[in-house]
Formats: sequence, C-alpha cells, structure tokens
Amino acid sequence: MNNPVKRLIGTIMVALVSLVVYTALLLNIEQRHNNELIMSDSINKTESVRGMIEGYGRTADEIGRGFCEDENARVRLETIRLLPQVAGGEYTGERLWNGGMVVRVQGGKPEFPTGAEALVSVLSAEMITNEYVQTRTEMPAGAGTAAQEQVLVTCGKISGDWYYVRWTPASEYDDYIRSRISVENLTEAMENVNDIELLVVPSPDSAEGESESTILHATKGFAKYSALGDLGLTGEDLKKESFSLSTGDGKEYICFPIAIENLGYTALCCNSVENEKMAVIGDIIGQILFAAVMLVGLITWCFSVQWLVRREKLTEKKRERYTPAVVKRRTTRLTIMATLVVTLFGFITVMVQYMYQENRIGTNVLNMLETQLRDGGRIENELSAMGTEKYTRLGETVSEMLSEAPSLLAKDKMAEISRAVSADYMILYDENGAEIACSRDYKGFTLPTDKSDSFSDFQRLLKGVPVIIHEAEKDMITGERYSFVGIRYDIPGKEDTYGALLLAVAPSAGVSAQGTIEDQVKQQVYRRLQSKDRVIMEIDPQTKKIVLSSRDAYIGADIGALGMDEKMLRDRYMNFFFLDDEWYFGIVGKVGDNMYFYLRDSTDMSRIGLLLALVSGGLFMIAHVITAKFGFAEYNDENYERYAPQVLKTSEEYRDKIREKAPYMESFADKWTAMMPENKAKAVMQILIGILLVALILVSYSNSPLARHSVLSFVIRGNWTKGINLFSGIAVVVTFCIEYLAYLTLKMITLILVSLTDTKGETIFKLVRSFLNYAMFIGAVCVSLSFLGVDTTTLLASIGLLSLAISLGAKDIVADILAGLSIVFERNYYVGDIVRIGDFKGKVKEIGVRSTKVTGGSNEVKIISNHEIGSVINYSKQTSVCSVKLNLPVTVSIDEIRKLLEEELPKVREMNPHIVKGPNFDGIQELVDDRMIISISAEGPEEQIGSIQLDLNRVLQSMVNRGLLEHPKTNVTITMGRGSVSLGEDSITFKHNGGSDK
Repeated sequence: MNNPVKRLIGTIMVALVSLVVYTALLLNIEQRHNNELIMSDSINKTESVRGMIEGYGRTADEIGRGFCEDENARVRLETIRLLPQVAGGEYTGERLWNGGMVVRVQGGKPEFPTGAEALVSVLSAEMITNEYVQTRTEMPAGAGTAAQEQVLVTCGKISGDWYYVRWTPASEYDDYIRSRISVENLTEAMENVNDIELLVVPSPDSAEGESESTILHATKGFAKYSALGDLGLTGEDLKKESFSLSTGDGKEYICFPIAIENLGYTALCCNSVENEKMAVIGDIIGQILFAAVMLVGLITWCFSVQWLVRREKLTEKKRERYTPAVVKRRTTRLTIMATLVVTLFGFITVMVQYMYQENRIGTNVLNMLETQLRDGGRIENELSAMGTEKYTRLGETVSEMLSEAPSLLAKDKMAEISRAVSADYMILYDENGAEIACSRDYKGFTLPTDKSDSFSDFQRLLKGVPVIIHEAEKDMITGERYSFVGIRYDIPGKEDTYGALLLAVAPSAGVSAQGTIEDQVKQQVYRRLQSKDRVIMEIDPQTKKIVLSSRDAYIGADIGALGMDEKMLRDRYMNFFFLDDEWYFGIVGKVGDNMYFYLRDSTDMSRIGLLLALVSGGLFMIAHVITAKFGFAEYNDENYERYAPQVLKTSEEYRDKIREKAPYMESFADKWTAMMPENKAKAVMQILIGILLVALILVSYSNSPLARHSVLSFVIRGNWTKGINLFSGIAVVVTFCIEYLAYLTLKMITLILVSLTDTKGETIFKLVRSFLNYAMFIGAVCVSLSFLGVDTTTLLASIGLLSLAISLGAKDIVADILAGLSIVFERNYYVGDIVRIGDFKGKVKEIGVRSTKVTGGSNEVKIISNHEIGSVINYSKQTSVCSVKLNLPVTVSIDEIRKLLEEELPKVREMNPHIVKGPNFDGIQELVDDRMIISISAEGPEEQIGSIQLDLNRVLQSMVNRGLLEHPKTNVTITMGRGSVSLGEDSITFKHNGGSDK
C-alpha cells in the first residue's frame, strides 16, 4: 500500500504472466486432445465416404454382372440355335458364327476354325470348358480382331465336344460400366458434404495409373489441380493407408485413399484439418477471454478496496467489512466462485464444441445418404433401362429363332430358351391372339381385347408394333407380379402377319429394379457406421416404427418403446436422446419419405468435456490465487490500521457526507469514486463482457475462417434445431446479454442527450428510452421463445384474439400508458418540476410509460401510477411566494417595525441570490383583540423556496440576538408556505415537513 501505482502495475504484469501460462497449458492440452479428435473424426467421416464409394463400386459390379449375364444369355441362345447342326457327334454348320466361333475340345486340346489357330496360345481347353464365366484375356491381331486387344471371352457347350465361343472387347465392357457410373457424379455428390475434398485418379496398379497420374475429377476445392504432382503426390502415396497433405495455399488435410472397385479408379478422401483447428482456436479464445475478464474483475476489486481504505472515512460497519481478514475470506469466496464459473463455462464450451462437430458429422452422413439414395434412384432407372434393353434384344433374338426353327416351339425347348434368357416363363400367340406355345403347362390362353384389361395393350403387337414393355404388374395367369416384355413375332410363311411373344420377368431381374439399389445403399451405410458408440436408424413417420438400423435389435421397434417422442421426427432436429439406459447426442434428418436418426454415445463426450473443464478451472484457479496474493500482498493489519484510523460513527453521518458531495459529483470520475469496490468490479466486468460480446457477434457474421467454423457463429446464426437444448440455452443467454448491452448503451446515450437539453428534452428522452426498453425486452422474449421452439408468429397473431381480454384484465396498464402519453404531449409537467399530486409534494424524478416518480422533501420517492394522477399543481410554471406572518402586540409601533425591517430585510437578498422579488414588508394583515398580524413576503423559484425561508429565519434570529426585536411575553408564530416559525425566548424554530431547523 506504500506505492499503489507500482503495486497495480506489478499485479497487472503478474496477471498477464499467469494468463499466458494458463493459455499455453490449456492450448497444449486442448491441442493434444484435438489431434486425437481430428484423426477420429477424419476416420469417421472417411468411413461414411468409403461406404458411399463402395456403393459406387458395388453398383459398378452390378452393372458389370448385368453385362456378363447378357453375354451369357446370348451364348446360351446361340448354343440352342446351333444344336440342330450337331449330328452324330459332328458339327455341320459354319464354324465362324454371329460374332463368335464354334470350337471342338478333344483330348484336352481345342480345335479352332481355319484362320483362328493363333488362339491356341490364348484360349486353353480349360477356359473353353468353363462355361458361362467371363475371362479377360489378350486377343492377338488377326484372330477375330483387327489389332491386339483385351477381350472378355464367354463359352457355352452346344453338344458333346462342341462349344460356342464369343468374345467382346474389354474396352466395351469398361465403357459400358463407366458410361452408367460416372465418377463425376461422385464428386458432385461430395460438394454437399462439409470439410471434405475428394479427387479421383486412376488406380496405381491400373494401366492408366502406371502411365500417368492425371486427376480425373475433383471437388471445387481441388478443381485447380490437374495432376497428383501438382499436390506433391505420387502413385506410391495412393498405396498408403493415410497421409498428411499441405497444399500451396496453406491448407492442411488428412488423406485416405479408397479404391473404387470395378472401375480402376482410386478416390482420395481429404479431410480438412483447418476447420477443426479453427473450431478449437475459437473454443480456446472464448475460455481465455472469459478468464481474462475474471482476472480484470479481481484486479479492480483488489485495488478498489485498497483505494477506499486509503482515501475515505468509513462507518464502523464498512470498516469491519474491509478488514484484511474479511477481505481475504471474500477474495477466497470470489476465487472459488470464479473458478466454478470458468469450469462451468469450459464444460459448456467443450460440450457445445463436441455437439457442433457431431452435428457436422451427422449432417455429412445424412447428406451422403441422401445423395447416395438419389444417385441410387438414377442408377435404378439406368438398370431398369438396361434390363429393358437387354430383354428387348434377347426377346427379338428368341422371336427370330422361333420363326426360323418351328421345332423350338416344343415345351421343353421353350423352357430351355426361357431359362437361357432368365425369364420366368414365356408364351407365344398367333395373329388372332391365341396361344401357340408356352414354356409351362398353360393352355388355351388368349390376349384380352377388353380395354379395361392392361394386357389388351399387347394386342398392338399383332398389328406390327415391335416392342411393348410393361412395368411390374399382376399376372393374369399366375396372379404374381412380373414385368412383361412383349415382342412382335413374324409368323412363318405369312408375310406381314404377326403374332406376339410375351416374356414374364421377375422385377429383380432388372426390368423394374426399384428398391434394390436403395436397400443396398442403406445396408452399406449401416455396415460402415456399425459401432458400439454410434447408431443410425430409419423410421417410418407413418407407423412410427424402425424400418432399418445398424443395431438389429431395434428393427421393428416402436420409437415410443425406445423413449423417443413423435415431436423428434423433424428434419435436422438435434438433441440428446436416452436410449438403452445411455445418453446419445444426435441429429434427425428427412431422406426421401422416411426419417433417419444419427446418434453418437455422449458418455465419452461428457467425460472428456468434464475432464478438460476441470483442468481449465484448476489452471485458472492457480492464476487467480497468484494474482490475488500479489495484489493484496501489502494489505495487512498494520497497513490497514495506519491508513484507516478515522471512522464515521453513524450511518447518518456517512449519508450526510455523501449528500454534501452529491451536488458536485457530475463527472464520470466523481461517480466512479463514489461506487463501492464490488460495484466497480461488477461494472468493469459488464463493460468487458459487453465489448467481447459485440466483437464476437461482429466476427461471427464476418467471412473469416474463424467465423465460418466458430461454434458461437453456428449458435448466433441459428443453424440448429429450435427447441429445449443446449444450443437454445446459449442462444437465449446471448440474446438477453445483447438486450442488456443495448439497454446500457441506450441509457448512456440518453444521459448524454439529457445533458445537452432542457427539462422538456429530458422528459421526452427518458420516455423514449422507457418505450425502447420495453420494446427491446419484449423483442428479446419473442426471439428467445422462437429459439425454444415456440411459434412466435402464431403467438403474435393470437394477441389480436386476446385483445378483448387484455382490455379488460390489463386495463390499468393501458390506462397508465395512455396517461403517460397525455402527460408528455399536454406538457402538464416535466422531469425536475416541483409538483403537488394529491396530498404529496415533491420533485418529478422520472416520467415512465406506466408511472411517475416524485421525490419528497426527505428524499422519499413516491411512485404514482399515471392513470391515478388527477389534479396537479405545478410550482415550477411560475415563481412561488414565501410569506412570513408575525403575531405582535398592538402596542408595538408599526412605523418602527417597518423601519427596522427595511434595514434588515435586504440582507436576506444578499444571502440568497435566488430571490426574484422582495423580501417586502406587507403591513398589517389582521387585528385580533390586542394582537396584530404583520406579513413579510419574498418571491423565488419553487425549488429554492425552502432556502429563502431559512434565510428569513436567520435574519429574524439575528434581530432577536442583537436586541432589535424584543422577546414577547408569549410565543410569536410565523406562518409560512411550508410550515410555521415559532419565536421563543431563546430561538426561532422553523417547523416543516419531516423535521425542524433552528
């Protein structure tokens, strides 16, 4: 306490050092934890992407299998067609046939047709006898191809040793798949996914990958790169499980190569590290700033106490309150409370950070699922089109075969052909729509002619329409659901006469594949997300039952049985869920017609959040204790007794001291000086929190990386589910902090404006401020209710319906508001005027929306509802008159009294400059028996009339003391506007409201 300035500077330095150490330790702990979190989140996000990519690979396999099945069907049909040309073990037809060749395998050696002998080195007997299995091999030039190329070979047995061999260029197979599964669709789908960049390159083991490292497709973030070399990568990097990548623009990624099966491509899934780092930086900055505000509040409290002891006289009560022992206990309590607040703030910050990150992961999963299902629908349509094309082509081949070889119309041959083309059955009709042949034992069926029957549509085939396709519908023969392919049949020997060939195909065979890809996509995503701490479920909003889940035990269960509410079935709903006696945090999203839940076990989240919060709180407590120890190092009993010996005995004396200073405390410094230490610390913290809040809001709405990935920005912008949850709670707190900050700002602006205007302007400004305060509070309540999920639009609309009830039940409030407006606009009185309302007289302190506050003569404040204000006497409109009456004997010479008063009364004018007129001797006012009453009056402002009366008292007392006015035998009463004056033998006593002055 010997040098407070040096001690203050030293304490600030200690606090700064403590804060730096706190920041460094907290940053180190958070960073170590964040590195684990980044890798874990990257793996989780990559697994979701992997499921999506594997879905593409699986779809490519599905399309490739369809291509191969088509090849198999062609070969089977050709073997059936060529069978009649094998007689006695010998083949009599052409060896080179319809894009293939007939090969004989004897003694384990193949015999190729003339001109194809070179195939001996390519097609072994084992390959040829392995029926209906596609083999990729190198076809030499001249052996069925113009140049050497890779082909897919398919073989089928005709009869005995004879086989039909057909080949298709492998490039045709690859192009067939790639034309239907575009990796460009994959990268486009990833554009909706947060924090992930995706690029597609040839696989390192493929021919394309060996020759070049061109980037085939990439998301927007990597669109400017054309080759792996531009990123400093090679094909060897694609063989790693994961690796880190830093781009030229300073961004960092964790990359995971994922092979896209059946396409020869590799997808590089790059998870941005910047986003997580920015989120952690925002988290740490928030905790550090909050801790800094607490330390500043501590320093303010510390030196305000010491300043008060050094500079002020205290009451005994105040002196006891600020003894070193008491201050030490209060500082200890302050440390504990501040530590608890910082710990709670840290826990909430970490939990919100976790929730924010899980929300992003869950949103990514749902976005990818939605994209996959949408793309799956496109693929399903593609597969359906492929099936239609396939069965149209095969049906035309079958129709041609049946026209060429009537012997194939036998039931067993029809059944064999039906199996070859994967049809459930087929039936042939003549030109009249009557059945000719069938692959089953169906007899006597005809094509219906009734237009109400959908099968009548096939009558058009009899008129020459080449192909008619019907999607899955109920079969008129079996009653089962089939897709039907109708092919025109050229009746042999009858030109321009047509029959009809109908192929009944199961929907799963490809003509109508709706639902198959969708189920596969869901199963793949569920499989990839299957873990003990994560759950994904699909719920039918109509039945409220779980359709699919990554946990089989939940399938078929009602959501109510799992403790879930129907209100949770909202798109992008986020909250905590209690499931299987454990808490999960999750997000709900609508994908298609159903709702999906992505849930993450919050046990580890809460445990780690609590641990980090306790560490943060412990570090802060150490910094707080060190700062307090240094700040109060010289605040001991010896120095306290040295600087605080003077004590004000009573609280009245203390109040009088403050009252003496009050008229002169106009500046901010004076008002700051008069504040108690606790209030100073509170004011400083409020100002700092307000500044930080404004800064954070401005940053949140900026386009900086910190703003884009800030949790506070996420909360302030309302990108979360409205309802009762942690995000809503934070948003409500922020809303009322903003409202309180606006209230303080408005109050400060009003004070500035009031100082620049008169009482009329003060009244108007304060009334406007009162209106705005009500409006801001109501606005904050409405916004907060909307955050909590209340439909404020409906709520405000219902106010109109409640207007009658309000007019009846709240009529006093309405009357108060209207009366307040009347007071202002009719100019009855202003703030600062002296008025009498009813039987109460005082100075108008404030005119509010609902009430008027009046300060009486003893500083008591009366609050009067505006609608209760009736007649008002405004003493400030004009000057007031002070009248003093003396009751004297009639024996006193009136001329002597006049002469005496004319000499003494001017002294009152000198003593009180507020007197506008007088004092004057008004003569004899009344004669009563042997007494006469004379009057003395003075005129001045109403607010100064009390001081004028007191000055008159002093002059009269002086006249008595000097013997100018003799003491009467009886008391002389002086009656005045605010009371009476009694002239006794030894004094003049002025009696007034609330007390007396001598």
